[in-house]
Amino acid sequence: MARNLLRKQAGAGLRRRALTDRIATLITQDDGFAVDVGDFVVERAVALDALASLPARDVETLTLVTWHGLSPEQAAEVAGCSARAFTARLSRARLRLTKALCSAPFRSSSPSITRK
Repeated sequence: MARNLLRKQAGAGLRRRALTDRIATLITQDDGFAVDVGDFVVERAVALDALASLPARDVETLTLVTWHGLSPEQAAEVAGCSARAFTARLSRARLRLTKALCSAPFRSSSPSITRK
């Protein structure tokens, strides 16, 4: 069992390094200068406002998975429900967050968030 765990960890490390190398080949020095940090501040403020407009249960659901990095199964245990119930709750919370972001005064340049 320990050997398999070490093998998996070593493989994950190799994949992580390979991904880092691939990303490094795609990034140039000019990429760091082309970013306007102000855009991220505005987008962050809009995202936090949209999150604050949601019910507390939705905020908890979203933060368990996104900010705390829990899997839906782990988050379900924290929330005290089944994994299926948590997955449904997460789906509904994501839909409400998307609607809140779409109705925000600042529209993100992200193609996944569009007004309807």
